[in-house]
Amino acid sequence: MFDMLNIMGKAREAKTKLEAVRADQQNMRASATSAGGLVSVTVDGDGQLVDLVISPELFQSGDADQLSDLIVLATNEAIVTVKANVSLRIKQETEGLLPNIPGFDLGSMLG
Repeated sequence: MFDMLNIMGKAREAKTKLEAVRADQQNMRASATSAGGLVSVTVDGDGQLVDLVISPELFQSGDADQLSDLIVLATNEAIVTVKANVSLRIKQETEGLLPNIPGFDLGSMLG
């Protein structure tokens, strides 16, 4: 039997849980390194760079292109990690609330 009230209740619960994930997202952090730790970055749950540490060794080389590449590599890795963590959190928080609808991504509701 199709229970519309139950579905609406589950949808409201899913919305509340998604809002909680969104509120916590800025507090989430992911870090990554490149060149064996010579460059270290940390991003928040929105993918914004919040910390960057560069070893003084890299400044001695004078190779700005290499430094740029290492920063980009570490930053991209951290962003991929934090996105995966946010997606996992959404899945954990909303599991079983709504039916599995192919192509429907609750994560897209976070903006």
